[in-house]
Amino acid sequence: MVRVRARVDGLEPGEHAFHIHENAACKAPDFESAGGHFNPAGTEHGFLNPNGPHAGDLPNISINEDGTGEMNVVTDRVTLEQDRDNSLFAGNGTAVVIHREPDDYITDPAGKGGDRIACGVIESVE
Repeated sequence: MVRVRARVDGLEPGEHAFHIHENAACKAPDFESAGGHFNPAGTEHGFLNPNGPHAGDLPNISINEDGTGEMNVVTDRVTLEQDRDNSLFAGNGTAVVIHREPDDYITDPAGKGGDRIACGVIESVE
């Protein structure tokens, strides 16, 4: 089980898709360097998809009118153990990405989240 906690500011108010992506890279302005959703099991996207979800699928993040938001969720689809396929530190590492639109939780491959508007590399704090 991994707890994902995030505090963000400077974003447009509303619901936004929030995912773990397959590369530890966040090159602006489009953050395409983060790759696709983290999906070591080869499943389809979305909590509502009978063939899903991806390991990197997370709930939408809600951004307040002042542009701030917080995420605090636990997932059992990823691990911090480096020798596991679903490790956040395996291969190229991983990043979190926030999208312009909310995730619909079913449409493969990305839930209709739209453009990538924020990105952060997941790093060990050891």
